[in-house]
Amino acid sequence: MTRLLIILGLCVNITVFAQTSEKYNSEYAGFYRAEELYEKEQFAAARMEFRAFIDQLGKPNDPMYVKARYYEGISALELSNNDAVALLEKFNADYPESIYHKEIFFRLGKFFYHKSDFNEALIWFNKLSVKDVSTDNQSEFLFKLGYANFQEKNYDAARSAFHDIKDDSTQYSTPALYFYSHIAYMNEGYPVAEKGFLTLMKTTQFSSIAPYYLAQIYYLQREYEKVIDIAPSVMDTSKVFNQNDMNHLVGDSYYRLNKFSEAVPYLEAYNKNAQTTRDDDYQLGYACYRSGLYDKAARMFDRVANGKKDSLAQVALYHTAESRMKQNNLASARSAFGAAAAINVDPKIQEDAL
Repeated sequence: MTRLLIILGLCVNITVFAQTSEKYNSEYAGFYRAEELYEKEQFAAARMEFRAFIDQLGKPNDPMYVKARYYEGISALELSNNDAVALLEKFNADYPESIYHKEIFFRLGKFFYHKSDFNEALIWFNKLSVKDVSTDNQSEFLFKLGYANFQEKNYDAARSAFHDIKDDSTQYSTPALYFYSHIAYMNEGYPVAEKGFLTLMKTTQFSSIAPYYLAQIYYLQREYEKVIDIAPSVMDTSKVFNQNDMNHLVGDSYYRLNKFSEAVPYLEAYNKNAQTTRDDDYQLGYACYRSGLYDKAARMFDRVANGKKDSLAQVALYHTAESRMKQNNLASARSAFGAAAAINVDPKIQEDAL
């Protein structure tokens, strides 16, 4: 029995050797050498071998010749050679019924996509439907089609592509859900955007940015309690996206709910790190005033007034006076009341200030 197994093993080895020997001694030997180089990703050497085989064989209708032409172009594409696109376009022109015809469209689309030439990428991607792409590559195709359209501001086309893969389980699904939700947010489709970003909060990739979108969505819908509920849970982490804007959203939400003491630390943090407007400064000043922080309030109101003669300055000066009175600083209070009365905008404030 053992001898029989040995003999069988020898026979198999001899057969394999004979087949390999025949393969590398046939008229297709050059193709097989080039193919080995291609599989090892030695594209420069592979391209040279494919070209040598093509020139040597000289049979344009031979399947191996056709295959060599295709791989010559793909090797050139992998190397980003200047003639790569022309080679593959010529291949498609010469062999319009080839099984590689649509694969070339996909390859060229990806080539320009990775060069960030999204307009050119779309020229090639748009020659394909998802059914034209192998099952293994469909998610990649749809994501890159969507992203290229997104970059070109073709948002409806981008949304459609992202929609088809956002609920899958490939590496492209989570980014697709992000862009799909972002487009919904841009289009004021807040329920759709909210659903997407709530899912994205649970992912590693987008857990830091999703709360920012959700806070804005709730804020824009005047759901200030929801802003307060979602934002502080991530405010103390190092991963929070755009923390200063989050400070503003949370602080303003507390302010609009008349929770002035809670608003102050967020508005102060925002004020410290942003180029604020006079309205921002007034809001912080008023929150401080309502929280009993009269010195801080007066300083913010003074910043708002700052020599201006408009309605906001008049109100700020009036509140400055009130703040100084709370501190029993009567001289400063009288001065601020006088400045408010001197601004001829709101007669009622003028009357009260005198």
